[in-house]
Amino acid sequence: MNIRCFLGLLMSFSAFAQMRIIPHVTAPNGGFTTSVVISNLNNADMDCTITAYTSTGGQIAFRGTMTANVSSFYSLDDLFKTDDVSHMVIEGDDNVVVSVAYASKGTGSPAHVSEYGQQSKRWRLFPGNWDHVFDGLAIVNVGTVPTTVLVAQFDASGTERMAVQVSTSLASMTKTLVVLKDAGFLSEAEIGASYFEVIADQPIALTALRGSYPGSDVNFLWQNPAIPSSGSISY
Repeated sequence: MNIRCFLGLLMSFSAFAQMRIIPHVTAPNGGFTTSVVISNLNNADMDCTITAYTSTGGQIAFRGTMTANVSSFYSLDDLFKTDDVSHMVIEGDDNVVVSVAYASKGTGSPAHVSEYGQQSKRWRLFPGNWDHVFDGLAIVNVGTVPTTVLVAQFDASGTERMAVQVSTSLASMTKTLVVLKDAGFLSEAEIGASYFEVIADQPIALTALRGSYPGSDVNFLWQNPAIPSSGSISY
């Protein structure tokens, strides 16, 4: 699908309610684990609610009072009595901050990623060298209706090289995962400097992670910054 045809359906970015979200929690049968850190930065005890969305679309809520000026570390079982968690939405005082630590089940170092309140219909990010690392995306539809999600690759001049529909009907508050190399995009060696855009017709939240390939002697993982765009789109 050509990106210009897809973008023709989008008139412009519209305002929508922002939510505090962690768009990705690793699957229990994958090669990674997720731990949860809740930090109360206030000088008083504060309440916090975290709603976990499961892989089957269910919801499980954790509600607790967090001690002043303390960071508490939890497993998914500690909070939700299950490790079947896809993503999480946070409610409460802004000074109670939730973050996650992603770690490989092998030898390595965790990536710490905080909650955020930015959602957009369009995100831009830059790839790594796929000879050595993978680029993975977790995309959550935070809109109220299903959405099509497109990932497009551009070269350094801004010319579209290819585009892939990664979801044709991603339901509200559900997640899809994409590994860019596995989706068939061109590598850095094939295209040179390039960037990607993730585009939907509903607001989406996105986590981009980059890391060592499974089986590496040492497994590193870190967050790849993605840039939300709120400008109008005209093609």
